[in-house]
Amino acid sequence: MQRLHILALAFGPISSIGSLGAATTSWDFDSGFTSLVTSSSQAEWDTDGDFESWATSNVASPTVSAGVLTGISASPAGNLAAVDPFISISPTLALDLTSGDNDVIEFRLKIGDGATVVNSPRIDVFWGTNLTPGFAGARRVQIDATAIPTWTSAGFGNGDEGNFRVYQVDMTGTAGWDGTLTHLRLDPIAGTVAGGQRDKPFEFDYVRIGSTVPEPSSALLGGLAGLFLIRRRRL
Repeated sequence: MQRLHILALAFGPISSIGSLGAATTSWDFDSGFTSLVTSSSQAEWDTDGDFESWATSNVASPTVSAGVLTGISASPAGNLAAVDPFISISPTLALDLTSGDNDVIEFRLKIGDGATVVNSPRIDVFWGTNLTPGFAGARRVQIDATAIPTWTSAGFGNGDEGNFRVYQVDMTGTAGWDGTLTHLRLDPIAGTVAGGQRDKPFEFDYVRIGSTVPEPSSALLGGLAGLFLIRRRRL
């Protein structure tokens, strides 16, 4: 199994260790990947021209067409050395984070287009709640896309660049993931101009939030049924 264990730290670098309060990331290429059991759609982009309340920043030529949101990585105004494209939505989510039903963020993303090499891309996920609104470095999870074994910056044909991947971020127990989710931001390509990350295409297919764990009520009923059968056998 190849699975990243990523700890969201405040005011410091992201450490690749797993512990209580750490977000865990995985992808559909990972043998440990588990599909969502329940989910609510936050974006499907099935209607041309409809961004579904999502905004884009530092994105050139943002477009919704043929079921995907596409764009090209660009630099923030006044900081041409950086590359910081992202899409975000707020404050329309209003998802309860106390029930355990909305702990997994899932999105389908393509980095590159099969012709433009993206060197060592990093995906960032930011969030805000009614308790801690807006976006901040203290509420960030980093995904190193190059951790996917087939990724290569040498070119296309034998690598994962230019292919859609389904990424999941399990926020269970993560500090700051509490209250009501109000803000969500996804950075598909983070880096620098020197790193060759500007003017790179990306495509988002959908964003969903849900759970990979069955409803507790179902598990409880199953357990009770098992106890009932065992007791009947002893009579």
